[in-house]
Amino acid sequence: MDPLNESAQALTPMRDGSSKDPFDHRRRREVLRVWTTPPRMVRCSVFALAVLLLLGPLSGCTLYSEFKGTQVASFELGDGPEYLDRGIGKGTTATDDRLLSIKLIDSTLDSVEFNDWSGNQDGGDAFRFEITITDTGEAEAPSYACVLATQGPDACLLAESVEDGVWALDESIHLYEHDTDICSTSCRLTLTVLNAELETTAEEDVNFISDEHDGNGPITHTYNVILGQDDA
Repeated sequence: MDPLNESAQALTPMRDGSSKDPFDHRRRREVLRVWTTPPRMVRCSVFALAVLLLLGPLSGCTLYSEFKGTQVASFELGDGPEYLDRGIGKGTTATDDRLLSIKLIDSTLDSVEFNDWSGNQDGGDAFRFEITITDTGEAEAPSYACVLATQGPDACLLAESVEDGVWALDESIHLYEHDTDICSTSCRLTLTVLNAELETTAEEDVNFISDEHDGNGPITHTYNVILGQDDA
């Protein structure tokens, strides 16, 4: 016998009013319940599917969010050495290029000092200056700590206009290569100025210094510039 016909006959009441299947009415109620799902449940299912479709493509994306630290001071491009009239340097094959000059224009602190990266000054008013070259194509962008000459610089030297260990208002400071060719051509440079190390300190407990927020986008602790290439 055809299985379809057999199934149909199993669900067909007998002429004497009985049924071949004592659970026939219960099954029909279940089928009826499935086909009469309330519209509200259908709408919820459609909404859940829409959310999944929207979130799926974003699973591999990084969404920029506002930095949770506290901005305690602001800077702008500073006065560079006499051979340049802007605060952004140029990359060459030399190992002593001036990379960036910035000027302190506003501060809520009594003084801004320069962190020696030993960890002993973290959490106070001494700030870590760090530059990262972000367009090298390397899996991990190279970063360099910038410290004063008296603090034993490695690849990046931080030079004051007034050598007193304090970054004063309207004072320009300069970041130089130190026996290292950090940027030999045009490159993208990111500067961070923090009073603690993010790897060991909660973001909301960190104070930072950056450029003035222009009201567009989230407040961030990073400052990004593009260094030109020396024409010589």
